[in-house]
Formats: sequence, structure tokens, C-alpha cells
Amino acid sequence: ARVDVLPIREIARRLDERFNLLTAGDRAALPRQQTLRATMDWSYNMLSSDEQMLFCQLSVFAGGFTVEAAESVCAAASAKGTAVVDLLSNLVSKSLITIETQSGEARFRMLETILEYAREKLEHAGGKETVQRRHLDFFLALAKESGPVYLWGAAEPAWLNRLEAEQANLRAALRFSLEHALTEQNLRLCTALTGFWYVRSDWVEGREWFEQVLASTAAQSVPTGLRAYMLQNAGVFAYLQGDHGRAVELLEESRPLYEALQDALPLGWILHHLSQIALIEGNYSLAAQQAAQGLGFFEKAHAKGAVANMKLYIGQIAYYQGDNSRARTLLGESLPELKELRDDVAEARALHALGLVEHKEGNDDRAGALFRESLLAARRKGDRLDMIRALEGLGSVACSQDRSIRSAMLWGAAQAQRLLIQSTPEHGVRGDNDRAIAALRAKLDAAAFARAWEQGADMTLEQAVEVALQSQDA
Repeated sequence: ARVDVLPIREIARRLDERFNLLTAGDRAALPRQQTLRATMDWSYNMLSSDEQMLFCQLSVFAGGFTVEAAESVCAAASAKGTAVVDLLSNLVSKSLITIETQSGEARFRMLETILEYAREKLEHAGGKETVQRRHLDFFLALAKESGPVYLWGAAEPAWLNRLEAEQANLRAALRFSLEHALTEQNLRLCTALTGFWYVRSDWVEGREWFEQVLASTAAQSVPTGLRAYMLQNAGVFAYLQGDHGRAVELLEESRPLYEALQDALPLGWILHHLSQIALIEGNYSLAAQQAAQGLGFFEKAHAKGAVANMKLYIGQIAYYQGDNSRARTLLGESLPELKELRDDVAEARALHALGLVEHKEGNDDRAGALFRESLLAARRKGDRLDMIRALEGLGSVACSQDRSIRSAMLWGAAQAQRLLIQSTPEHGVRGDNDRAIAALRAKLDAAAFARAWEQGADMTLEQAVEVALQSQDA
């Protein structure tokens, strides 16, 4: 209808205003087929009042929704008490929503044009903010429910997958709470999602949400513990992105708040992260001192998992200081405790650190086995950073075993993935990595090195993991 007036590129640019753009059609067609809006109006007017109400309220969802979510968020959609699931079935049969099955659960979606139309109708009908508040409440409850299980419990893979499926809805809830100055709800949602962002290495997104709400004056009025947690985790994400100055600033701002609350556990974690920054900057003595203080807070809090994690970390410091014997002892003590806790993230790191110790001492077969175990543990959790670390370790082992092409592929993949998540190697292994890559370059001519490196860099993370897990002879 518009190609005789507008070029295709201009039509594409205007499609966000589709109901204004597409206002002319085949004059010989029925009136309802002449414009996009007339077609949608005709379909909408064929719905019962209950179906119309549900159709409009479903527009608050982003990226789809489950029956459970629809029943909670759109509970008021049925004025006559008709079950939401029955109304959903009617909307599916009338092609206004689609249905698909993911992991045995039904998930519904609206096509973008239909979704935009439904949003317009909800705006005109009124009550949009009320529905959005129910949407926020539902996804806040979902995120909070996941908190206790996805870090330690056996159910965590399912929870991680569920949160990933709902990312668009979670972001919509975060935006709504931020735009409507619902600061406490925003912070509680950020808090509940912190572990998810951490495990998935979504540090950029996590930090952006924390920093946005920190910039709000209303953040000053939230409960002390919540503000302390927000500052602490914004600092952690800043540290993970390499912004150490901002990280220290945020962590030190949270520290007196926790001291006032006499909360030992987060004080231990703050010292842990400050120690990590000192370590990255090459101050091993300060890093060891702060780690020992953090361990004391963890023991005071009787936090078994945190104690095991800190032993792992102090073992890593010992490795960086060149004390392989102490590193092996501490890492060996922490590993069974972490396995018992089913803490795949920390287990992956302990295995990686033990692999570094063995590789440093020339035990490449043992090192390779440990790096592969580390890779499997990291993959179970979906922890990209620890998968990358394991790829680097296996790249170094392959180089030492004169499998140079394989080594260059693994290093290329690892470096490309580090760029994607904006991560740099820890200070204590940066030199090891540089030396391994230099040794690899010395073994291959420039063209062969570049080809293998690019082949690895072009892989997805999962493809690189599959290559790394192939047999020693591959």
C-alpha cells in the first residue's frame, strides 16, 4: 500500500508506527481487510468482554508468559469468574496468541503487531499501572524464590533456565519499578537477581541496574541492609569488569553500613573482594592479610560454604606467591567441602587452581584432567568465566604437549569469549598466560597460528567446550 510513495527502507523505519503507516489497502477488499487497524479492530470486536480484558492485560508481558503468570497478573481479567486458562485457550483458537512447549511447560506469546495493538487498548481502557504492579509483584516473587536454590541447591539448573526464559519480563519489571520510583521493589528485584547475573557473567547488566538506582535520591531512604547489599554487589560487578577504583569506592561505602548492623557474613565478602583487587594490583601481602580477616568473619558467622570458598581463595594467593605446597594443601582441603556443598562454581575454581599447580610442576596429564573436571563443573552451572579459565588451562597444557594447533584454537576461543564478557585475566595468572601464548607462537609459523586462533575465535562457547573435552589424541 505504501511502496508507490515510500522506499522500502523508509517503510521499515516507520514500522514502529505500523497502525498509522498501514492505513490504505485494496479498495476492492472487505473494509476489515483494507487497513491493519481495521483487521485488528474486527478481530478484537469478535471477542467476549472477558476475552477482551484478558487480551489487553496480557500486553504487559514481554517475551512470553506461562499460565501461572497469566493467572496471577491477569487475575481480574474475568469479570464473570471464567478461568484464565479457558480464556487463553479461546485466544489461541482465534490466533491472537501462540503457544509453544518448553521443558514440558506451555508458554504463550503475542506477535509484535498484536502486542502493540493490545497495549494501545490497555492504555485506552485504563488500569495499565495496576496490571504492571501485579506483573512486578509476580516476577519479584519468582526471582526471590529462586534465590536460596540456584547457588547451592540441586534444583539450580532448572531455576537458572527459568530465569533465563523470563529475562524480558524481569527487565520489564525492573524498568517499571525504576520509572515509577518504586525504589525498594527495584532493589529487592536486583538483589534477588544478583546471583543469576553473577553466575551467568552478566556483570554489565547487573551493574547498570544497580548504578541506575544508586543515582536515584530515593535510594537513600531504603532500609540500611538493602542499601548495603546494593552497594556491595555494584562494587563486585565493577570489580569483575576491571573498574577497580569504582569497585573499592562502592565496597568501602557498604562496609560501615554492615558494621553498624554487626553483620559478619557480608563483611567477610567485602574483605574478600577488596583482597581480590589488591591481588590484581600485585599487592599479595595486603591481599593475604585481607583474606585472613575475611576468613575470620566467615568463621564468626559459622558460614561453612564461605569458609570453604575462602580457603580456596587463600590457596590461590599461595599459588600466585609461588608457594605450591601450601596452595595444594589449602585447595585440597577446600575441594571435598565444596563438592559436599554442591557448589559447582567454587568447585570449578578449586579444580582449576589445582590444575595450575600441577601444570606449573610439569604434571601435564594430571593438570589436563583437573582442567577438564573444572570445565565440566563450570558448564553444569553455566558459568562462562570459569569455562573460559578452563579453556585457557587446557590451551596451555596442549602447548606443553606439542599439540600446538589445538592449543591455538583453545586460546583463540578463550580470548574471544573474554572480550564478550569484558573480563581480563587475574593478575596472578596474567604472566602465565602471556608466557603460554608466547611459547605457542614460537612453535607455529605466523600463518598457521593465525588460522588456528581465528578458528577458535569463531566458535561459540559451547563449541569450544566440546572441542576442549575431546580425547587427548584429538
